[in-house]
Amino acid sequence: MRRPDRQALTIIDWEMAVVGDPLYDLVRHMHLTPTKPEIRDRMFNRWALRLAPEYTEGWRRDWGVYRWIEIVRSAYIDLDRLVTGASLDAPNVRRALDSYSMTLTAATASLGMPLRRMHNPYLARTLVKRGPRTLTP
Repeated sequence: MRRPDRQALTIIDWEMAVVGDPLYDLVRHMHLTPTKPEIRDRMFNRWALRLAPEYTEGWRRDWGVYRWIEIVRSAYIDLDRLVTGASLDAPNVRRALDSYSMTLTAATASLGMPLRRMHNPYLARTLVKRGPRTLTP
């Protein structure tokens, strides 16, 4: 958030703050905000050109690994949200939950797991359409 005083910028959300590879931040941003391939390529190229070569060595290999991590992470987080109903008021969470079957399919494929045929192919769609439920003992 930009401020009018001398400090200029203020961080207002530390929830996902980590110290690590800035490439991961870029990949995560693109995962959460899908972009067209040409825009994604432009962002990666600008990122690589602005950092010293020792910080970008191997980035083309690494971004695929980070993307894979984000695909699987999304499946776990969205499953938790479906079950608990947590964070439903957060931006884009409802959209993510509405497309959970696609998220799960992508995560399963990225893990190299075969898709299992369900006896009732409508079960997954019904669970997603009904929305999150709180489990009670």
